[in-house]
Amino acid sequence: MNAVMQYVSHLVVLLILTTFLERVLPSQRASRYIRFAFGFVVLLALLRPIYTLVTNPWQVENAIVHAFDFSGSGLASSRSQTVVLSMKQDLAKSIALSVYETTGVTLIDPVIIMDTSPSGSTMVTGVRAMMTANDRANSKAVMQTIRTQIAIQLGLSPNDVTILVAGG
Repeated sequence: MNAVMQYVSHLVVLLILTTFLERVLPSQRASRYIRFAFGFVVLLALLRPIYTLVTNPWQVENAIVHAFDFSGSGLASSRSQTVVLSMKQDLAKSIALSVYETTGVTLIDPVIIMDTSPSGSTMVTGVRAMMTANDRANSKAVMQTIRTQIAIQLGLSPNDVTILVAGG
């Protein structure tokens, strides 16, 4: 909503400035030039949202979502929660597949732990997962390899990755 108000206020200021300069300048000829120049500027200001939509639709969608977030728990936060949940699920599947391809060990329900930084961005802070119980999975070396692999993939410390053996 703030972006819309800012946009409208810029248009109003442009129109007021144009009217003021038209009235202040004594010459009718100069007034025509001022009206033409500021008319062109106002036209560009009116077309700016369309240009933004064409060149960067994600920015416009993001602005629209935030414009209607009146309470902090409305559309934007709901959409944000949905995006974070989807990202967690996709990341968990990707990690499980990567571990299986490199080690042959199946991860059961990997859980991605995320936190919001003071700047408002969401970041991965840890991973918890269980492995199937078999001789290969019980090897400490394999468990350490998996922890290290996941940590490197996500830019974490191996200490932020917890792997447990199912049934063990």
